[in-house]
Amino acid sequence: MNTAQRIVSHRLLELLSNLDTKRKELERVGIQLELMTDLYEQVGNSLFEVNGIDPAKANVLWMSLEDFISGQIQSYELFSLLKGNGAVVTLCDNISSQ
Repeated sequence: MNTAQRIVSHRLLELLSNLDTKRKELERVGIQLELMTDLYEQVGNSLFEVNGIDPAKANVLWMSLEDFISGQIQSYELFSLLKGNGAVVTLCDNISSQ
């Protein structure tokens, strides 16, 4: 992951966190907007694309992203997974094809 990717990735993670917070605030008062879910997915896909990951193959990484948003893992742990994405995606593809 080069410096530009890291900077953009950090900003996208901030945006994802903000979208998640706003979505939860709206849901607390009984408002559910499909737009928020769509925006969240688009920003997540952009995060993967910036790091050279095909969003269609990022199932495991989506779970890691959710762990980051919930505070269970730190950004450097998520970046480590993004950096090693080829191994993760290949492993998942191999398992699912068996």
